[in-house]
Amino acid sequence: MLSESLLAASRITDACMEISSGLLEDAAYVRGAASEHAWIGDGPDNLPTLVRSLLARVEATG
Repeated sequence: MLSESLLAASRITDACMEISSGLLEDAAYVRGAASEHAWIGDGPDNLPTLVRSLLARVEATG
């Protein structure tokens, strides 16, 4: 049972790392090349604002 728990934890960690990596790539894209075409504002409804917020959280925990 312990080995199954460790395996599940490893799978969850891998999935979280994949999501984190994807968010970092998306945020870099929005900050860089897409910033010319994307409106980056301070409102909570902006996707770029949300991406920046998620990026800040990932960087803070990393």
